[in-house]
Amino acid sequence: MLAIREGRSRRRPSTRLVIAVSVTLAMVAAGTAVAANAFKHAGPSGDGSAITPVGFRVDPAGQQTTLGSLPLASATAPDGRTMLIVNAGDANQSVQVVDTATSKVVQTLTYQSPQAVFTGVAYSPDGTHAYVSGGGNNVIRAYGVTGGHLTEATPMALPTKNPSGAAVNMYPAGLAVTPDGRRLVVADQLADAASVVDIATGTTQTVAVGHDPYGVVLSQDGRTAYVTNQGGNTVSVLDISAAAPVVTSAITVGTHPNQVVRSADGRRLFVANGDSDGISVIDTASGRVTDTISLAPYRGAPVGANPDGLALASDGRSRRRRRPRPGRRPDPHRVVPDRRAARRKQPADPQCQGTRRRPQPERPEPVHR
Repeated sequence: MLAIREGRSRRRPSTRLVIAVSVTLAMVAAGTAVAANAFKHAGPSGDGSAITPVGFRVDPAGQQTTLGSLPLASATAPDGRTMLIVNAGDANQSVQVVDTATSKVVQTLTYQSPQAVFTGVAYSPDGTHAYVSGGGNNVIRAYGVTGGHLTEATPMALPTKNPSGAAVNMYPAGLAVTPDGRRLVVADQLADAASVVDIATGTTQTVAVGHDPYGVVLSQDGRTAYVTNQGGNTVSVLDISAAAPVVTSAITVGTHPNQVVRSADGRRLFVANGDSDGISVIDTASGRVTDTISLAPYRGAPVGANPDGLALASDGRSRRRRRPRPGRRPDPHRVVPDRRAARRKQPADPQCQGTRRRPQPERPEPVHR
């Protein structure tokens, strides 16, 4: 506080006071900026865009459909007319049927706690049956499919012991149906195992794989299964040509691999690596990683893109990114598909529809949550 005496001129504020006032004003300004950005929390923004958990704004490609809580996986029917969605959130979980022509949800099967579903979902090759992993219920849910609608059948129970004989909830995650429609290959996440289930008899053969297996994809002939080990950095390769599955090798990929898809010609696998922000491309003939596709939103970005889903273009062509309109400045936070980065490394796989990095400024600031 300054004291002013009558008859004397006012003293100038001390340097210490000026600094204190400056610091206070700076803190107020910073607090105002933080408060303004506090409303931009993770999730949908209401305008079609969304804020990711690490603070980046993304504009989803295509049309959006409102689904249930935490959609984890999807599968398209062989005729392409419907799609199954598995919602495994904290609230009521569900399996939904979406009409692909209208993008409308036409059926919802709800599972109230303790009933559950998880990330595995697949149609039979002829489209007359569908299967969904039951997660903590330790079952595979089975459905009949008529006219695109589901009718639930008796679920298939999984073993209650892992390959070493210890009691465990297998917690089935990803699954795949063999080309003949007779067997399921299931990733048993809490058992560190994979099971081959005979659909007709319900008998199961189980083998140990890596830590926390998550995703499953089969070779074209159905004799080989690939299981991603989310708790590590490998993909287990299984020979399932005989009654009992046998692990033949393990392929090192990125950190925490989850979803995996196969190219239409069967020559490549694409593995999403959740905590290294990339996609590992595996040559199935050699069993080696031939390329890694970066999904970082800009050069030097911290890890946080967290890819956990993949899809391939049905027409077998790469998706090109749309060029900015003349006179418009690109949004440094907008993530769109881009193929050019990979072309500089190797010829692009015509089957892959992965999300690519768009050219960005060196270090844009993310939106604060």
